Amino acid sequence: CLERVVKLPKSAFAGPGERAEPIEHFNTMKVDTTRLTLGSEVLLVDDFITRGSTIIGAASLLKSGYPKLNISAFTVVRTVYAKDLKQLVEPYVGEILFENG
Repeated sequence: CLERVVKLPKSAFAGPGERAEPIEHFNTMKVDTTRLTLGSEVLLVDDFITRGSTIIGAASLLKSGYPKLNISAFTVVRTVYAKDLKQLVEPYVGEILFENG
């Protein structure tokens, strides 16, 4: 139900400080209402999450049009620094907060 309408550089190839911020993701996506059948919940799925900017931008876009929507997210891989990695498969459940903007 979300479509990227303006291409952003891939985060995987971005250097320090070059990754897109949540507002850039928000401004470069649109909600395809022809594909969206709204109930009260939406699950956003992404392949990788590092800082959560894509998920925050996408969730914010959905919330702007559907403020009562309950949004959850699932990602296949949570990237971390090698020194923090405790095991190859380490499920994590938590909340992503976007502060100061």
